[in-house]
Amino acid sequence: MKTLPYLSLLFAGALATQAAASNAAALKPVSDANNAFTIDLHQQLHAKGGNLFYSPYSISSALGMTHSGARGNTAAEMAKVLRLPANAHAQQGALMGAINDGAKGGKYIISVANSLWGQTGDKFQAPFTGMLEKNYGGGLAQLNFHGQPEPSRKVINDWVTDQTRGKINDLLPRGSVTSDTRLVLVNAIYFLGNWQSPFKGKYTRDEPFFTSATKSIEAPLMRNSGRMTYGQNAEAQLVALPYKGRDLSMVVVLPRKRGGLAKLEEGLTHAKLQGWLQAMRSRRVILSLPKFKMTTQFSLGQTLQSMGMRDAFTPGRADFSGINGQRNLSITAVVHKAFVEVNERGTEAAAATGVVVGVTSAPVDPPAQFRADHPFLFLIRHNDTGAILFLGRLANPKD
Repeated sequence: MKTLPYLSLLFAGALATQAAASNAAALKPVSDANNAFTIDLHQQLHAKGGNLFYSPYSISSALGMTHSGARGNTAAEMAKVLRLPANAHAQQGALMGAINDGAKGGKYIISVANSLWGQTGDKFQAPFTGMLEKNYGGGLAQLNFHGQPEPSRKVINDWVTDQTRGKINDLLPRGSVTSDTRLVLVNAIYFLGNWQSPFKGKYTRDEPFFTSATKSIEAPLMRNSGRMTYGQNAEAQLVALPYKGRDLSMVVVLPRKRGGLAKLEEGLTHAKLQGWLQAMRSRRVILSLPKFKMTTQFSLGQTLQSMGMRDAFTPGRADFSGINGQRNLSITAVVHKAFVEVNERGTEAAAATGVVVGVTSAPVDPPAQFRADHPFLFLIRHNDTGAILFLGRLANPKD
């Protein structure tokens, strides 16, 4: 009889594990779609050079909300670029719920929030607003863009600042909201997590970081060791650093050669990255990783058009009649801003995306040495679903 409580706990644990696996399998299509879009987008952005950090999940969520009001070829182009699966909006809602649910235990903080801001007095289609509220949690608020564009911009920016704990300010730059604006859709994501195995500050010291094959700077490198999820291949080494609770991890993708990141990025595909991640195994690792902090901001309008999302930005061809019943809307701007800080304790990251729509006019193996002393990629992912929430490139820890 004394074993019954223990057996009950085992049974409950097995059910929870089965439920998590079932939920992850159900969300795999939308997670894979988002991740494929992530790599497609990175192929457009990596040529910019320097440090880079963004949330592809935030971008795809904001554009997904916009897609729900698109019709005809506008919707088809957006779906192709975003790699949207069948029943995409319901799946996005379920994925957002799974991500937010992980924070309920209090081991880390993560928040994904969406909002919809429409022109006061304009009529929006009930199926559109209902779908956003049901699947994205984005209820409709009304602002007077026509008469007060600047105060309206400030209201939206203040909402983003609040949702990201003050890390993302002035998402919508001056001039992005005008008297012709009729609709702004915004996604904001915030994450604060401590490492499962924190780095000890006494081991952090300034050492060379090679910004190219031949040039280096002094940068603070943290040190840690132990069993980690590790992978290696001819092009790169990978290590996964779980956050407390193990629902989320940072994966560092380090090119084998100093100065080899550009070539790695050029050849990166969704299938290749997935293969690398699936091949990772537990191994003893001696790790050196730089401390860093960065903020990036950019407009995505031209980038998305070059990826094939053309009609949505073209007056006269854009069809967002699912939003207001008319064909007088087009996207005028897509802006994104993100922040990340990595230190001995863990990671703080935040990002926001705004879509502005306006009127047309091995145990026995020796330990692996993982020394991140040259530029690398890093991503923060949701472990159960595999969804990539943030993606970055560290070219210089001092920038």
